[in-house]
Amino acid sequence: MAIAEELIAIHGPADFQLQDVAARLGVKAPALYNHFASREHLVSEVARKVTRDCIEIMVRRPGEDLMTTFRNYAQKLVAYFVDNPAAPRMILWDFAKDGVKGWEEAAALDSWAHDRSASAFERAVRAGEFRDIRFDYYYAVLVAGLAALALSPNYDRGARRVSTKRLQAEADDLVVRLLSPDRPPKV
Repeated sequence: MAIAEELIAIHGPADFQLQDVAARLGVKAPALYNHFASREHLVSEVARKVTRDCIEIMVRRPGEDLMTTFRNYAQKLVAYFVDNPAAPRMILWDFAKDGVKGWEEAAALDSWAHDRSASAFERAVRAGEFRDIRFDYYYAVLVAGLAALALSPNYDRGARRVSTKRLQAEADDLVVRLLSPDRPPKV
């Protein structure tokens, strides 16, 4: 699956070819069907891995306020996207294909973590600590926004490269703008 991720990072999920994986492995493409039913099956397995990874890095430290948790998560997510270039491409492709519905389903992969996050989020909204938005919409906008942010240096070939720290600072700003009830989001 690592080879598939490398190729998806280069070509994107829509243009990813099973023959390229076979060539890198030194086998014929039909041999891959012993492990994956189709090209789409392999792409969906990569998407599941990315989703699990994104969910696993969301950890709330004891006593930490929820805003700090979401800010830390955004920074870890940017670092993950920078280190795993297939991930943001998979996310943006899936988001464009399925919209918010796709992310509601993705978040349900780990329903316990999703339910706890959503519950804490909704309590913060009721308490006036966060802007009045639904957790699933917030999560979709955050993840898609950070994926686009992480990919942005790749479109700036040969010119200046944006550092991970700078991307993380922009991610932090995005979280604050999305959640703070007293700061209107930039349009």
